[in-house]
Amino acid sequence: MANLTYKDEQGNIKVKVDHNHCIACGACIAVCKHNARHYEDDTEAFFNDLEAGVPITLIAAPSIKTNFPAWPQVLAYFRSKGVKKIYDVSMGADICVWALLRYIERENPGPLITQPCPAIVSYCEIHRPSLLKNLAPLHSPMGCLAVYLKEYEKIEGKIAAISPCISKANEFEDIGIIDYNITYAKLEEYFEYFRISMPTEESGFDHHESGLGAVFPAPGGLKENLELFLGKSVRVDKSEGSTVYQDLDSYAETPEEYRPRIFDVLNCMEGCNIGSGCVKNKNIFHIQSDMNKARQLALEKPNSDFVKNLFDHYDKVFDLQKFKRKYTRPQAYVPEISEREIRLAFALLDKDTWEKQNFNCGACGSNSCREMARKIALHINIPVNCIVNSRDNMEREHQKNLDLYKRNVIYLELVHRIGEYLISVNQDEFQDTVLDVLQDLSITLNSRGVRLWKYFEQDGKGYFQRLYSWPEGNLKEIVPESILSWASLLKAGKNVTRKISEMNQAETEYYGKDSINSIMSAPLSIRGEYWGFISLNSDTERGFSEEDVSVLTACGILIVSSVIERDVTEKLILAREAALAGTRAKSDFLSRMSHEIRTPMNAIIGMTKIAEASNDMEKLRYCLSIIQSSSNHLLGLINDILDMSKIEAGKLELDSAPFNLERMIAKIFSFIGEKAGQKSIKLGLDLAKGIPVRFIGDELRLSQVITNLLSNAVKFTPDGGTINVEAHEIGRKDGVSVLRFSVSDTGIGLTAEQISRLFTAFEQADKNITQRFGGTGLGLTISKSVVEKMNGKIWVESEMGKGSNFIFNVELQRDDAASAESATASISSNEIPDFSNFKLLLAEDIEINREIFISLLEPTGIAIDTAENGRIALNKFKHDPDKYNIIIMDLQMPEMNGLEATRAIRESGTQIPIVAMTANAFKEDVEQCLAAGMNDHLMKPIDLNAVIEKIGKYCGAKNP
Repeated sequence: MANLTYKDEQGNIKVKVDHNHCIACGACIAVCKHNARHYEDDTEAFFNDLEAGVPITLIAAPSIKTNFPAWPQVLAYFRSKGVKKIYDVSMGADICVWALLRYIERENPGPLITQPCPAIVSYCEIHRPSLLKNLAPLHSPMGCLAVYLKEYEKIEGKIAAISPCISKANEFEDIGIIDYNITYAKLEEYFEYFRISMPTEESGFDHHESGLGAVFPAPGGLKENLELFLGKSVRVDKSEGSTVYQDLDSYAETPEEYRPRIFDVLNCMEGCNIGSGCVKNKNIFHIQSDMNKARQLALEKPNSDFVKNLFDHYDKVFDLQKFKRKYTRPQAYVPEISEREIRLAFALLDKDTWEKQNFNCGACGSNSCREMARKIALHINIPVNCIVNSRDNMEREHQKNLDLYKRNVIYLELVHRIGEYLISVNQDEFQDTVLDVLQDLSITLNSRGVRLWKYFEQDGKGYFQRLYSWPEGNLKEIVPESILSWASLLKAGKNVTRKISEMNQAETEYYGKDSINSIMSAPLSIRGEYWGFISLNSDTERGFSEEDVSVLTACGILIVSSVIERDVTEKLILAREAALAGTRAKSDFLSRMSHEIRTPMNAIIGMTKIAEASNDMEKLRYCLSIIQSSSNHLLGLINDILDMSKIEAGKLELDSAPFNLERMIAKIFSFIGEKAGQKSIKLGLDLAKGIPVRFIGDELRLSQVITNLLSNAVKFTPDGGTINVEAHEIGRKDGVSVLRFSVSDTGIGLTAEQISRLFTAFEQADKNITQRFGGTGLGLTISKSVVEKMNGKIWVESEMGKGSNFIFNVELQRDDAASAESATASISSNEIPDFSNFKLLLAEDIEINREIFISLLEPTGIAIDTAENGRIALNKFKHDPDKYNIIIMDLQMPEMNGLEATRAIRESGTQIPIVAMTANAFKEDVEQCLAAGMNDHLMKPIDLNAVIEKIGKYCGAKNP
């Protein structure tokens, strides 16, 4: 009952000590292998008092000789620290034996429990008070020696005991004549901690020789002493170790006529030689050998009447009454447990029948199931420690997992069926097949119906269009996203489950008209861009499992992939018919495209077949993860093909319009910088001095080439690598400049064989590249076509493992009439205004864009504070509204975009100028900015002249 078992807040099983019921037997310390149990004794207080000059007499148990082989040096050390006298408790053992014999002779008591081990005494006092009358009312050997020293030697000062026992502290507190309990283990720790070396000289004890008290520490030592005087006629039984308390319980239940005359009991199996406070890891055979030698020496003394003469001397000198003691029952409260509480405990153990309540396996450490139930009712044990209960719980958990496994098998079969349906469907049967798929999905998930929604925006507002639904059919319904309070969660890639009781009024009206009471919606995205969602509807309020969400998502991706494939195929067929339908290039393009799309779909179907044949839960989860990743890869391929098909649909034609080279490169870096930052790749840019920045040509195609090269460099450069972009003017003639661009990286590099086919359509450097990095292989082919259209060429310099350097030349017509700007400065120094009195807040989520902005405005002297998103910008403004003169606000930012942040700032009533930064110049975008409360807008990439003009317009300026 002293060890209380419980569960902490994290569900971990813990055990703590109930000191009201602890008998200090040391069992929990002995079995604990990770030092979670420890005790304190009086060792430190003893040495502190010696140091302070307190007079102390020391008594040492005989087992000091087995625990400290160099005990004479230990005694010499004590004397050097100020101990007055040192006595061997063997003398006290002789007195104890004498007192017991005289007590039996003079008072003829009933059956006695002797060898007054303090743990045994505490057990009887706390747990078996009925046995207190059987305890011999005499001091232990240490108590007898202390009485002798106080009463007959008249020593002054305190008495310290070097003992083998933790529970001696309880005894010393009860008898009140011994002041310190110094255990061997703590004494050794003290010597080691303070690195104390023993002196070379030796010392002994301050008294005459003892009798058989030297064998007292061994199991049966008292019995051996008593039989020397009483012979074998008196029945002396003994018990020690882990079973002694069960034997005491049996003793208590045994009628007196069957009890032994003397019951010699010890807490420790090896007696006081290996007690609860002894030095650990002592060799038992060494100890028994030493004790046997002590026994032989002691047994020689009775032949010379040594002990008889010693006891005759005690008769003359000692008063037996002085060596007696009393035992008292402490006020430890043991609550009474009612039968109702026992029944409740059995209920916690799931033991509701007589057979279960009397299983009595004993594996929990209790003698019976009823005793275990009593412990649970007393809150000193917990149901999980019942092996049968844990077994039953494991069986229930196994059945739960088995049911889950069966459900997952059904779900995998569903994904397999849907994949087969969609990969083999004909174009003219596509819509009917999708409806069949939705029906299969709805029935398998036990729902009322399934709907597929596509997201689109119009006039600055978001909408969802229902493309397909079962059982309603192809109802082309359009719903504003504003009626769905959880639409933003779907955009953020989070699954949504709602019961009608959790919906707002608009949602309740919309779903209620179709008797829908629960929904589960999974977002669908194409290469990070939100496409729409698929929803499962139920006519009852119910919950949905993670497996339900996973299978809905997987099936949604398969359906959307097929929808996109169908749309792409139709567009490509039209493009093929409109162009040279019979050319090899177009035919090859279509066949390769079909292969690229169908490969991941085959992977999805293949993994479902593997999963169907497996009984392994982990393998099933692995198959689901492969299906998920293959589905995402499939959507990425489709997105690439959609992008590239815009270029490959017909002849490649170049536009001719003025553009700023510097702004174009800044815009590319703004796009690529975020991807590079995710891999901690360092981006470098070197625009040669004097290179023109104003040209007339196709900015979009030139930007596409540089973007493709940079995207590949980021893809194939390991984390922490470096990418550099350089631009030089290598020639000019008749208003035309020849520009050379290079993109170098520290990536994986290329072999000569790989370089030879690098610019071939639908091919990559290595056949494993698609598996490792993804992609369609169109990028470099398109780049080569664009460069050649610009009267240039593209090539690569690379070695395997040493990175790559892609280089291309193009011819561009200079726009000399626009300005004579150079890359080194767009405004002359005498035109730079002085903004040093102003403070600007820049809200921009991309780090390289912030760096470019700060660098461009550095000559103006303006102080710039930055925020990574709209929420941070809002908080900074609220913290000190008068700190800033103007705010430059990017529109597209995480957590809170620029429009939301502006509205929140305007709610405070402030009129601080707010200028938007946007990559879009459409009329609708500008109107949105003004409607949100912004004063003006700037186009990305940032033009220094435009920024200075806006700051000057809204803040004013002073010229140098």
